[in-house]
Order: sequence, then structure tokens, then C-alpha cells
Amino acid sequence: MDGAQENKVKAVKDNAVLPYHLALACRAADKKLVHFSTGCIFSGHVDSHTLPNADTMYAKTKIMGENMISLVHKDSLIVRLRLPFGITEHPRELITKMLKMTRFHNVQNSITCVDDLLWATYHLVKTDSVGVYNIVNHGTVSLLDIATMISDVTPFVFEEVDFDSIKTPIKRVNVTMDTSDLKKLGIPMPDVKESLRKVLNARFAV
Repeated sequence: MDGAQENKVKAVKDNAVLPYHLALACRAADKKLVHFSTGCIFSGHVDSHTLPNADTMYAKTKIMGENMISLVHKDSLIVRLRLPFGITEHPRELITKMLKMTRFHNVQNSITCVDDLLWATYHLVKTDSVGVYNIVNHGTVSLLDIATMISDVTPFVFEEVDFDSIKTPIKRVNVTMDTSDLKKLGIPMPDVKESLRKVLNARFAV
């Protein structure tokens, strides 16, 4: 999010222009496009029909990308994930980022296990689904909850702080996302804390 604010031109190219050209290419080849978007275009509780309401440059360019795809290629699947976490370390993966932090708030959010994301996306593609779907795990969790779970499997020192006391270049949003559209297709998302335990146990070999 901070990078998009610092380099607006790159953000537009990466998040809007590139998806547009990919959609054009898929349309020309008569292929489905699967586009991974984000829940960070919202603030508060949303479902797949809620209009985006976040006001950062990152959110604006991601919304542009979604709109461009929907405009030029009807056979597109747009999935919105949130704070992805998984077994593999990566600079943009949630647990990797949290291990470099010491202060966490207790506001509930939706997050997405990467393995569960791939499983749900596979079934959406298999059923030839199109349109927009939220893919987050069932239930909500706070960063403080996750930090506590991390400390249960490996030494980890942290403190609880109020959300408003956390200063970042771009103000972060808190989002809880409804997945009832997935349930209607017979794709129930696993419980968030259950998936977190599996990932943490695998990462720290418990």
C-alpha cells in the first residue's frame, strides 16, 4: 500500500493497465482470466456486492483493474483475498511480516490461507464461475490473536496496542468479508484459526 502511494504511475501500470491487457489477451484467445484482487479496497464489513469504499492510491488502482477486466472480458473470475498467510516465507506474507513486528492491535479482520485460496479458486474455475468472489477463511481474527498463536509454537515477544496508535505512511484498513456466495456453490471455507494452527505447526515443526 505504501509503495503505491510513493509511486503512483507504477501502481496504475501494475494494478490497472496490466490486468486490462491480460483481459484483452484472454478475450482474444477465448480463455478465462482469473484475477487475484484484494479486500483492501474496503473498510468495515462487506460482501461481494458491496461497493469499494477505501480511499488509498493502492485501493483506487486495484478498483480500476477490476473495472477494466469486467468491462472488456465477461469470462473473467475476480477473487478478493485479504492478508494472505501460508507455509512459505515471503516478504508480503502475513506471518513473515508479523515476525518482524512487536506491536499488535486487537481489531478483528478477515484473512486468507494461501492453500485454502488455491483450493477455493480451483473449484470456482472447475464450475466455470465468473464475476467477483471473496475468498477469506471462515471467521475473523486480530493480529493480536495471531501473535498469541505464534508465541504458542515459538518464542515471540510482543505487546498489545490500540489500533489508532499504530502509525504507518498510509492508514491501514480493517475489513471483514462475507463468503456466502462461495457457500452457495458448495465451497465452504475452513475456519481461520484452524488453518492458522496448521500453517504455524508446519512452519515451526511442532
